[in-house]
Amino acid sequence: MKLNRDDQSPQLLPWHRAYLVLYEQVLGEEVQRLALEYTGENESVYREASQILRLPYWDWATDSALPPCTTWKNITVNSPKGPVNLHNPLYNYRWPTYPLNETEFPGQGGIGPETTRHGDGTEMANYIKDSVFRTFSSATTYDQMASMAGSGSSFESPHNAVHVSVGGSFPNLDLTAFDTLFLLHHCNLDRLSALWTVSRNDTLQAQPFTSPGLYSTAKGEIITADSPLKPFYQADGKTFHTGRTVATTEAFGYIYSDVVSQSQGRLGVIARINRLYGELSASREQAAASTPKREWIVTIQVDRADLPLPCDINVYLGERLAGRTSLLSMPMTGIAHDELSLSRLIGSFRIGNNDIETIQKRLANTLHVEVTKGTITIDVRNIPSLKVSVVGEDVTPSSSDLEFPTYGNRTTTVVDLS
Repeated sequence: MKLNRDDQSPQLLPWHRAYLVLYEQVLGEEVQRLALEYTGENESVYREASQILRLPYWDWATDSALPPCTTWKNITVNSPKGPVNLHNPLYNYRWPTYPLNETEFPGQGGIGPETTRHGDGTEMANYIKDSVFRTFSSATTYDQMASMAGSGSSFESPHNAVHVSVGGSFPNLDLTAFDTLFLLHHCNLDRLSALWTVSRNDTLQAQPFTSPGLYSTAKGEIITADSPLKPFYQADGKTFHTGRTVATTEAFGYIYSDVVSQSQGRLGVIARINRLYGELSASREQAAASTPKREWIVTIQVDRADLPLPCDINVYLGERLAGRTSLLSMPMTGIAHDELSLSRLIGSFRIGNNDIETIQKRLANTLHVEVTKGTITIDVRNIPSLKVSVVGEDVTPSSSDLEFPTYGNRTTTVVDLS
């Protein structure tokens, strides 16, 4: 169970990095202890494996289906005494019944005996991939990339979408960290942020953030890159980590295979991002580099205090879902921003990207917004802070996979929600 959540602040990423590192340390110690129980010809194999164990990540932007190893209810493992069939700890977590009971652990009644998942993770696959690439290619500051508190695209938005797409207890911030899928999920978020920081040479929160009041930050406290990431201590056991001390993965002695180095290989990382998440191959990009095309997005802005959290803001073109902004239960206040690409859906209409007049008419006649909380639809007229706009912009594809596309000539039309 987590002790703090600074979602929708730039501390979302550094806090969870410290969380993952601590978890991996504890897990590694336990694995190394268990490895000592193996004897015979497998003794060295298990002991060597225990020394190199690292947390895996689930790259939901390239494959949003749940990792197969998390979907098997039971597994067979080789124990020190031979094969054993047991409940798969990656499948779910069963609440302890002693010494606590259902009403006391983890603090809520009526949650059932274990964590649950009701989706397969694929519901918003295209949106998640598009959102990730747009954050890589358009977010130019750490603050914007790290959270929905800043305008533009951020990794927090697809992060939220994954929680909601998995469903069950996974979107519940009181319960989600008990599910081991949470670790695979946030390890990928950590990886994405590591890739972005290398591609942009930016590793730190720049703008102060006022805390709405969470478990370890008082309401009104000013949060900076040097604020303590409680409850995570540095090696001295006395000083809390900060956004600055966890700014790079190398500070903890690990690096993702997609990243050559935190200080080298920027162009190689950009190429890797384009190959994983971009839509155009390098040859097509080179051929089209001199020809900008018009693309369309929807921007969302809303004060969370006006919403019945958690909830979803759904954007439709006619009856077809174009995109979704998912907001979790915390924090309960603060302005949230998001961008939703319309390119895939507009492309299916067989309208030329640069047929601006036809596209604008289609959007004006068919675009509408619904806010939902589960199966309940909320009247958008009762959400005074909700602002939805259609933005057109010229996108110039990169001349090679060593560059991101560029954006310009932006026009904005406010959507009438009345």
